[in-house]
Order: sequence, then structure tokens, then C-alpha cells
Amino acid sequence: MEKNTTGLLIGRYQPFHKGHLFILKESLKVLDKLIIAIGSANIQNDKNPISAKNRQKLIEKVIKNEALQDSIQSIVLLDDFPNNDDKWLEHCLGKINNFDVIVSNDDWVINIFRNAGFNILKIPFYKRNVFKGTLIRKEFNEKKPEWKDKIPNYLINDIKNFL
Repeated sequence: MEKNTTGLLIGRYQPFHKGHLFILKESLKVLDKLIIAIGSANIQNDKNPISAKNRQKLIEKVIKNEALQDSIQSIVLLDDFPNNDDKWLEHCLGKINNFDVIVSNDDWVINIFRNAGFNILKIPFYKRNVFKGTLIRKEFNEKKPEWKDKIPNYLINDIKNFL
């Protein structure tokens, strides 16, 4: 990766967990700046229980607590356009245009951006079987205490209020 490189990291962050934090920190080992894009911003349902604004608050808290203010260029909200990948890409590029590489392991995101000519940086997932939003939400809803082990400590109370 060349110097002065900005990456775009897209995720739903439902909720933000230690796996997300790992990818964020690993990305910044090879990138100078990162733009964090919060996907599914226009959807709130069982799969997306935390509003986009509250997910943004969580990420802002992560940036502050991890002292990443100089490394995070911006946080952007991205809407979904079901079954319309072209419209989604157009929406993304209309909101974010100053990045050099996509940071992702999501096949759908990778295919869309690779087909549009963008470079991809794959950061391996960290303990994907443990750090997965679906599992964390399930544990939270079933009142199993282990969900708290998967979230940065400074986010636990916020997530209790948002889920």
C-alpha cells in the first residue's frame, strides 16, 4: 500500500463489536486514513435494530476511546437499495469520493467495487464465529451475559440502551 492512502470501510455495525475494532485497527496499520461508512442507514428492523444515528454515536465513542481522531477522515451514512447494486454504488460514490481502496471481506461489497475498478484491501475477520452481530444480538435478546465480552467495555451501556 502506498503512502497517503485512504480506505473506505463499510459495515452495518449492528452492534459495533471487537471484531469491527480489530478490522479498523488492522486497516490503519497499512492505511493513513479511513472513512467509516455505516450501511443500511435507512432500515430499522430485527436485522438492523440500532438506528443509523445511534450506530454513528457508538463509532464516534470508539474513535474517541481508541484515540483514532487523526486516522478517521469521516463517518458516512449509506442507504440500502435492495436488488439494485448499481443504484447502491451510485449512492456510495455520490456521498464518498475521496478514497483509494475498499476495506472489506464481504463478497457482495467486493464484487460491486471490484467490477467498478476499485482496489480491495482484505483484512481477515477476527474470530468470526465469536464476533458476529447476529450472535451478539441473539445473546443480548436471550439475556445471556457473554454478549458483553464481545463489545468494547466503554460501549456496553450505550448498546443496552440502543438494542
